[in-house]
Amino acid sequence: MDNPFGAVRRISARLLLGVVAIAIALPGTLNAQPNGSRPNVLLIAIDDMNDWPGFMQRYPDAITPNMDQLAQRGVVFDNAHCAYPLCGPSRASIFTGMSIPTLGGYRGQFKDSEVEELAVEKGSMLLHGYFKKHGYKTMAVGKLLHRHVPKGSVDLSGGRGDWNRLPDGKRHWKSQKTMTDWGPYPGDDTEMSDYKAASWATERLDELHEEPFLLMVGFLRPHVPWHVPQEWFDLYPDPDKITLPPYLKNDLADVPDAARETINDGYPRTEWAKEEGNWKEILHSYLACLSFVDAQVGRVLTALDESPYKDNTIIVLWSDHGYHLGEKNTFQKHTTWERSSRTPLIISGPEIQAGRSSRVVSLLDLYPTLLDMCGLPENSKCEGRSLQSLLEDPQTPWPYPAIIHCRRGHAAVQTETHRYIRYEDGTEELYDHTKDPNEWTNLADMPEQSTIKDQLGKHLEQAGQAANDSKPRSKSLLRVDFDGDSDDEFAKKLLKNEHNELAKGKGPDGSDTLRTEYVGYDRGSERVVVRLPLGKAVEQATLSYDVCFEEGFQWVRSGKLHGLGPARPITGGRPRKPDGWSARMLFKSRGRCATYLYEQSVEKTFGVGKTSKRPVFTPGKWHHVSMQVSVNTPGKEDGFVRFSVDGEPAVESRSIEFRGANEANTLIELFLFSTFHGGSSPSFAPKDQSGNYVTVHAMFDNFEVIEGIE
Repeated sequence: MDNPFGAVRRISARLLLGVVAIAIALPGTLNAQPNGSRPNVLLIAIDDMNDWPGFMQRYPDAITPNMDQLAQRGVVFDNAHCAYPLCGPSRASIFTGMSIPTLGGYRGQFKDSEVEELAVEKGSMLLHGYFKKHGYKTMAVGKLLHRHVPKGSVDLSGGRGDWNRLPDGKRHWKSQKTMTDWGPYPGDDTEMSDYKAASWATERLDELHEEPFLLMVGFLRPHVPWHVPQEWFDLYPDPDKITLPPYLKNDLADVPDAARETINDGYPRTEWAKEEGNWKEILHSYLACLSFVDAQVGRVLTALDESPYKDNTIIVLWSDHGYHLGEKNTFQKHTTWERSSRTPLIISGPEIQAGRSSRVVSLLDLYPTLLDMCGLPENSKCEGRSLQSLLEDPQTPWPYPAIIHCRRGHAAVQTETHRYIRYEDGTEELYDHTKDPNEWTNLADMPEQSTIKDQLGKHLEQAGQAANDSKPRSKSLLRVDFDGDSDDEFAKKLLKNEHNELAKGKGPDGSDTLRTEYVGYDRGSERVVVRLPLGKAVEQATLSYDVCFEEGFQWVRSGKLHGLGPARPITGGRPRKPDGWSARMLFKSRGRCATYLYEQSVEKTFGVGKTSKRPVFTPGKWHHVSMQVSVNTPGKEDGFVRFSVDGEPAVESRSIEFRGANEANTLIELFLFSTFHGGSSPSFAPKDQSGNYVTVHAMFDNFEVIEGIE
């Protein structure tokens, strides 16, 4: 693709001085070293980095000398594309080697544990699990899957830091639908999560490893919010001279309605940014973030160069997808235009000569490529292709397109000359990239383009056929975490409760999480109850979440945990009604759990249930809870509820008559956030040794309700 900006770009002399010291894994033969003859792998993942770094030759202003230096020592893939233009699904595809349709379809940001489960379900394993199986030491830090990696899936984990948001809240963009914001961060580099991730990685490279290793390093910037310390803004001293990307005001006039619907509500619009004078401020922040993360990449590469592993390590640098920075009147990802899917990709290491490849490749190709380069057995479940032939000859014929999925029935095909998009309603876009690299002229309705459309459409049909054997995943009705990239509306409702607060960096893998206080009083502890609608009434659903009862938590006799219910749930000892019921969990003495049900067939004031035979919760430890609920057929006692904790069955109640009426409002329709001690007497309350009421805490994260039994 032609460079729409020309070849000129500015260089920072100060940063270039640092680059002189970086010598990166020069081409050469594989050398024997302490951990054996197989090459090590350094995998560097960068979040939301589009194709603006200097080595991509797309944009003139970005100061990225360390990545540019790496590019001079390896093969740059100029036309690499993600398999899905959103963080979680893209990374799920990379680490499983399978497309999202094969994994069961799009269902939001895939949880790390869920991706691992899907890989196993398909008879495979995650990339690092495959390396571990074949004798590699696996190490991970930062964002790799949507959060980090599944617990226990690597030999050594450095966790993942937080987003480094401004301590006093958003500065410019107040929408709750995105973390988008921009401007300097009021601190220094050492406070940044990416700096800490790079430090952890450099420490690992300074250690002696007896086995070949796979070291995976994930950086958060330039993902929003676009905040880094002031010194990185100072690299671009005159923001007025920052180059604007190509933009056409009426660009969307010739695209179908389905295309315009992919523009996210609540995100900045280019026309707004122009009118308010914010466009170059946004670009300034994005560029500062690029330069900051480039410096962290440089620190890791310098550590590798100074280690005994430098001549026997493969380096792969990639981003999970592209990003619009004003093109198509938006600032976002998650579209099927080229700006969302095109991503940087460099592969460097032993026996790799420097070069550039214009061939279209997919991030799905990374898994099989690394197996091939390291001499590991082929994984037949991988859908991509090894890029080894392109590493040997970057311009060797490569007839394969990239397929970019976005929703069921919504996908794009990228070849070296064209991009074809087909939406779920059958409407289309077609662009000739040899003449229109900015995708300003939609050719889809031109009769003379029917042949090329048919050719490209066959690729989508073949991709769809390949996924036909995969069982579709059930629909996600509600997802809530507290990192700002799930259902912010629901998270906000939970945080409004006076007993809930945000605990930064305290969640699983160092994420932000919800912390709930249990304030003891004469009926147990203060009630913490929030009801969230699922948006659909269903007969079966699965609720899952993570919970950590903090050290010193008192179980006392028992207390409530979250559950599911109909539009008018029955709780609190209220009389049963034909259209009312509820299903929740209890925590019990010694860390046991129990079902707690209000159902039709039991004539008692309060709920009833069954208790687990063994303790399932340990204070100070994160646990994963799953609750399956199936309502009964009206007039029959055939409903059930099952609980599992950490993947192990805990307790179940069967032959339940939840509802006594055959009405839509008796189905599962609400998520019941409901947790407290009690009970209706002081004997349920947490107390100190003197008998005084005390406050204890638990943390919750990653709530999800799935339609059906999972």
